[in-house]
Amino acid sequence: MSNFRILLISIAFVLFSCEDKNEVSFENKVITGKGCTNCPQINIELLQAVGQDSLAIKINTILNDEVIALLNFNDEPSVASVEEAVTAFENSYTQLKSQFGAEIVPWEAEINAQIALQTDSLVTLKLDAYSFTGGAHGYSSVSFLNFNKALAAPMMNDELFLDVEQFTTFAEAAFRAQEKIPTAKNINATGFMFEEDTFHLPLTIGYGADGLVLWYNQYEIASYADGPVTLVLPYKEVNPYLVLPVNIKN
Repeated sequence: MSNFRILLISIAFVLFSCEDKNEVSFENKVITGKGCTNCPQINIELLQAVGQDSLAIKINTILNDEVIALLNFNDEPSVASVEEAVTAFENSYTQLKSQFGAEIVPWEAEINAQIALQTDSLVTLKLDAYSFTGGAHGYSSVSFLNFNKALAAPMMNDELFLDVEQFTTFAEAAFRAQEKIPTAKNINATGFMFEEDTFHLPLTIGYGADGLVLWYNQYEIASYADGPVTLVLPYKEVNPYLVLPVNIKN
């Protein structure tokens, strides 16, 4: 075998090894409630980052905290794990059931975590959640957890952009185009409910397979009946605004 061929194989091996080393591996974790007829129906499908490096620990801690916050109906400070949050959710229902009996309909909680996007520089998890704790209807929501691999740290929304103000201007133009709101008209002219009649970014922003996702959950800028409002911005358009651009052709 020639030295040139050996060199090519060595380079390929190094590149492949680096790519594998940089990728975060995940395992599935399913947590359910008691499952009895008069118990809350709870189904949680989580992801757990594999390993004990700082990034894996940070991902698991923040993801678990997010799920705990969704389940911790009474904001009990002693809840420290998802399993404890499930128990607290069940106990809250049982206490209410003991007071009001048949008037209380069984509660529900369903949470699903999945990888929205993973590149050499970042990993984003998407969390779909639904809960019903009485009332006319349940509540669905989506949240994104964005992580900077190099820093082994989460990225808050304002940390995603080189200049938040410039990106907001760009996003408003894209939003108006999608929703057919004339530039000269009020942002709420077609029925949206932006506070103070001023466009703002959503609370939920994340990297997706097809572009950067701006996700307005129910009630954020529209009624419950209207459902969530989403805007997906292709990376070829949004990359100039991102701290961590994504090299995906779309």
